[in-house]
Amino acid sequence: QTHEDAATFLYKCKYISGPDVKGQRVFEADRLSVKAAHKEFVKRYGKECKPLFAIHGFNSEPGTVMKKCKQAQGRFDDDENNSHDEKKKKKKKKTTTAIIPVIWPCINGIGLRYNVDK
Repeated sequence: QTHEDAATFLYKCKYISGPDVKGQRVFEADRLSVKAAHKEFVKRYGKECKPLFAIHGFNSEPGTVMKKCKQAQGRFDDDENNSHDEKKKKKKKKTTTAIIPVIWPCINGIGLRYNVDK
């Protein structure tokens, strides 16, 4: 099995329950193949958009990572649409960069077990 085959893409992630501490928060999502994930990406962002994979540190909760990625995406979008040209302001530009959070599971929630969880 290649690394590409082992990749799991999650789509429409939703918070279900639990606090955002010590790995207790529970999420639900649709699992996509690499091919299906690419198709959804192009459908949402267009063929010209480039993914920017945001790889978090070993002691970050998924909820925090996804929230920060969403905020950063908003800043990318605002910067790309911030123009002094009135014609460009009326027509919202599609983003050229989409931030994709990369999250991996860890044993026993957050902790200093990087050598095990990497």
